[in-house]
Amino acid sequence: CNRFTTRICSIWRLSMSKSADLARGITNNLISSTTTSNTANVSMTVGNYDNYRLEIIGLVPVTDDVDAKLEFSTDSGSSYISSSIYASYLAFRMDAASVDSIANDSNNAAFLTLGPNFDDSANVGSTLELWMPNLSNNVTTGQRRNGWWHYSGYSNATGIRHVYGGFHITNTSAFNNIKFSFSSGNIETGVFNLYGVQSV
Repeated sequence: CNRFTTRICSIWRLSMSKSADLARGITNNLISSTTTSNTANVSMTVGNYDNYRLEIIGLVPVTDDVDAKLEFSTDSGSSYISSSIYASYLAFRMDAASVDSIANDSNNAAFLTLGPNFDDSANVGSTLELWMPNLSNNVTTGQRRNGWWHYSGYSNATGIRHVYGGFHITNTSAFNNIKFSFSSGNIETGVFNLYGVQSV
């Protein structure tokens, strides 16, 4: 692709990606898309799909050096669970030869920590992807939930990192709402795309 055919190539790649998903028997349906601007949090409804994929692009906090967090609700966002979330992550520097590992970053916690030390510089927005299977008991009932996430971006004082994480939720109730926020301050920018992933 060159600068004259960039748009055509982008459409072709998107088409090929969707075709690959269909070939595997998977459909990705956009449920909601939210663009933030100095927003306190982003709340999203879940409930009708086997799996959910949250994609966040250009994520920047208002406050420097904060953690991202995700909360889960069983009553449409009136309240959020107060415990039962376990998680850890492994971070790799992309500008230096080092590894930063945090075990039990969320240990019987009320929220899932999706990565620490987000930087508030306007031009260093991070990209994050989160997979959440069986949130609403559409696949199986009475079982704990397991999922995974990863992001690339600039972390305050720790350089450029790529982070892999996993989580385990012991609460077996059906969730119908999730909420993203930072540990302090608002979300300066970020495009939040929530997809429902279904087998066909």
